[in-house]
Order: sequence, then structure tokens, then C-alpha cells
Amino acid sequence: MPRLKAMLSGPQEDLPPPAWSLRGYLRERMGLRPQPMVCLQVKAQLPLVCQRCLQDMLHPIEEKVDFRLVADEPELTQAELEAEDEALAATEPVDVLELIEDQLLLALPIVPMHDHCPQGAEPAAIDAADAGADDRQHPFAGLRELMDKAKKS
Repeated sequence: MPRLKAMLSGPQEDLPPPAWSLRGYLRERMGLRPQPMVCLQVKAQLPLVCQRCLQDMLHPIEEKVDFRLVADEPELTQAELEAEDEALAATEPVDVLELIEDQLLLALPIVPMHDHCPQGAEPAAIDAADAGADDRQHPFAGLRELMDKAKKS
């Protein structure tokens, strides 16, 4: 899962692989032919960096997605595109690992954060930001002295 690994932090060798299950079934619809469906469930703990305290964290992901199998993508009508179920074209073999990776990527938070940052982590980050503000260089600070000297001469 190369795309997912690029989004994760820290060593990933010790992490257990995502737990997943894939189940096919027919969904009965009143007055219509049964619709072939696939249910994908994925559960994982992914290492991310908390954007509040900048410490490593494990983010739990538990996703369940139902895919409606269709013969071909062009045959999808507008109503089918707007349906709640995801459509999955069954024209060629589906790469299950790629499907799992897609769902894990979609489940990643935009801004990962701890619910409660570890003790002492948050204030240290704030103190570091404040300290950095005082250490800024002011490129024109010496200009005033030069102008004052020029006026006196």
C-alpha cells in the first residue's frame, strides 16, 4: 500500500496489517431484480502526527462500505451516480488491496489530532512558538541608526 505508507509517520514495520473482510450478497428491491452488492469492512490503527502537539499518535479507523456491482461504468445513469451506495465496475478483476487502501486513505483525517494531547506536550509547542517570535531578525533595525548618523554628519 504505497500511497498509504507515504501518508503515515514513524516506523511502520511493527504495526499489524489492517483487518478487513469482504462479503458479497444480493440486495432485494421491491419489484426489481436483486442487486449484487459487496460489503467491505476495514479496521486499522494508523500512525499519524498530531498537528496540535506534533507527537506521534495512533489513529483508529473502522470503516464499512457497501459497493453496488455494475457491469460497466458508462451504463451508470445520473440517478445511480447520486445513489448512496458506491458503484464498483465489475468488468475486470478488482484489486482488493487497492480497494482497501482507497478506503483507508478516504478515512484519514484532514488534520489529525489527539482527543487530549499528552501531558506537557501542548504547552511546550506553544512556548516554542512564542520563543521563535522573539528570535526573529528585523532586517531594518540597523537602518534607523545609520539614518541618525547620516543626519548628524
